[in-house]
Amino acid sequence: MQKLWNPIQPQRPEFDGQGYPLLYRTHISDPASRFKVFSDHSIIAQAHLYWYACNEFIPDVSQFDLHNYLFSHIPELKIRTMGMVMVQTTIYNNRSMKGETVDNPKACAIYRFRQENELIYGLEWMLSMWIGRATTLNEVPTLQDVTENLEALRELDDIEDVEKYFIEPMLTQGAIEELPVNSLRWVELWKRYDMRRELEPRPTAPRPAPPMTKSPIPEGADPF
Repeated sequence: MQKLWNPIQPQRPEFDGQGYPLLYRTHISDPASRFKVFSDHSIIAQAHLYWYACNEFIPDVSQFDLHNYLFSHIPELKIRTMGMVMVQTTIYNNRSMKGETVDNPKACAIYRFRQENELIYGLEWMLSMWIGRATTLNEVPTLQDVTENLEALRELDDIEDVEKYFIEPMLTQGAIEELPVNSLRWVELWKRYDMRRELEPRPTAPRPAPPMTKSPIPEGADPF
């Protein structure tokens, strides 16, 4: 079981159904990172990306197309903000380039994920830090609050409902003001919770075959 620094962050599987490790982050990539978990545009991006990952996930998606699809109605939310959220979700680099093909007439920058759960679970370390406040408002959220809100966000029928049920309560009802925006210091948290850099595991070589041994049965003899 993973050792999570945030007690209200749900535990998620470390391996997929075939036994391969799920390479998602459980905290920020570097204590010196300037990534802002709690900025207005950051929480908007996190929530919309979570709904997308749970409902309309595409393994290889154009960065421009994804940003235009999710945030064309919010011109102030730049593709850079979305990108800063995305790179904090997985241990491996999920940014890549796709060359010209029949289906892709122009080379473009893409996000490439091995499977949707790595994006989903990688977003949850960020979401768990604030999404409980969307319903509890001024009360201190619990693990159950966070788990239920993540499930509710996942099951929304339409992406437009993300803002109605999660973003607006945070931004218009004062919930964002209750978050530890100014007190969060990753350098201090890394020391307090003994965090480690989450690195992609090295590929392991196949197990060598056992050495050949001489058969105890004489050559040409009937083994039965």
